[in-house]
Amino acid sequence: MGNANINWDEVISLYKNGYSANRLGIMYNCKCDTVIHNLSKRGIRIRGRDEQRLLTYGIKPIEEWKRLYKQGLSLYKIADQYGTSYDIVRDALRKTDIVFRIGNTKYNLPWDKIIYMYVHQKESIKRIAKIYGCDPIVISDGLKRHDIEIRNNQEQCLIDRLNGKRPYNELNEHFFDKWNHEMAYVLGWIYSDGNIHKKLNQFNICTEPDHLVKLASILKSSAKVTSCTDFAGKLTISRKSVVKKLLDYGLAPNKTKTIKFPDVPCEYLGDFVRGYFEGDGCVTVGKDTNRKKVPRIRVSFVSSSRVFLDELKKRLELGGGGVYLNKNTSVYFLMYSGFLDVFKLYRIMYDNVNSNMCLERKLKKFYEYFNSQNVVNYMKERW
Repeated sequence: MGNANINWDEVISLYKNGYSANRLGIMYNCKCDTVIHNLSKRGIRIRGRDEQRLLTYGIKPIEEWKRLYKQGLSLYKIADQYGTSYDIVRDALRKTDIVFRIGNTKYNLPWDKIIYMYVHQKESIKRIAKIYGCDPIVISDGLKRHDIEIRNNQEQCLIDRLNGKRPYNELNEHFFDKWNHEMAYVLGWIYSDGNIHKKLNQFNICTEPDHLVKLASILKSSAKVTSCTDFAGKLTISRKSVVKKLLDYGLAPNKTKTIKFPDVPCEYLGDFVRGYFEGDGCVTVGKDTNRKKVPRIRVSFVSSSRVFLDELKKRLELGGGGVYLNKNTSVYFLMYSGFLDVFKLYRIMYDNVNSNMCLERKLKKFYEYFNSQNVVNYMKERW
């Protein structure tokens, strides 16, 4: 993507929300140095590596993890001790000067017993690694050296469920049976930031951990929110009947380019659109103003499916808006930049909304804009 095609106001907003320059470079198909240069040119202070690491991983005792790892503790045991995930510890230590142990020369492991546990008892590699206090890669490499075929994650998950080692969490299994405000909102989130795994009979949603807790509460689910890198979390729901219902609404595995807009009843359209917007939408307030000194505002929805965005535009029934293709990424944008269109869209999505039914970060941006003095004065003059 050329620099001229990059919306730097949007990049600045994401950077202020904690995104790293490296991640933004990947998102906008440009070099990390290009992001840093353009942010600096626009007066944005660039965070140092330690400051960015703190934002990315949170307040984690990385130095303590390094010390424990050098003493011989496995990444798995460190994660277990600190109540976090193996992936978080591994990715945090990768950012340091630590040298990971490779191979099993440090361990005197009973491979006959391990092979029996893996092949006949169907134990997972992670569970075996936890039992013997070593990294999963040690077990995996050892099994490969003994010519044992390694199961993939989906196969292991199915085996664990059949053997009762991965129990189902509580869930309102009838949540998606009938349309209502909560159901439409959660469905919008799944259409944007959700994924369905038909073989595993599960779906997951990825976003900010605090909001995932809200979504789990709406679903009446006891599923835990797991941590991911870059301050994101994942909520995984496993239930065959629920996945079947989602498939009936038009969702599918690898839905990105084939997704179509569902038949949402008019009274619940605002809830569905809000859920989708909070997952795959953006609101940007520019520095430039119109003749009335009102800052320009733009709202965009993102999808790889042109059909979905065309139908969304049709259902919203606003005056302007247009669907555009980013040729470099094959992603479509539905954009609204007219003041009246954006105001109507704001009312459609957020009028009288419950705090549990919205992502407060995005609502706050609308609220601050429409309650700024220049905008209030402009609206008084116009209406």
